[in-house]
Amino acid sequence: MVCIAGKQKIQESESMIGLMMRTTLVVGAVAYAAGVMESSWRHYFHRYTNEQDRLTTGLIQEVKIIEEPKAKKTRGGKK
Repeated sequence: MVCIAGKQKIQESESMIGLMMRTTLVVGAVAYAAGVMESSWRHYFHRYTNEQDRLTTGLIQEVKIIEEPKAKKTRGGKK
């Protein structure tokens, strides 16, 4: 009876190790694929776009500062 329980624990731990190894491999493969896709996209984007397309990345294309904020001069608090 003791031997059967010991073998069952070994089988459970081996299946847990196998699950962890498979999960690690899957996560690694997905991360690698995402890196390859991002790198390829960046390469072709920079190769086949003109300078104007590279500068405009979103809806905001130009920001102009109309007036600089004035700094307050403080002389201390109430006495």
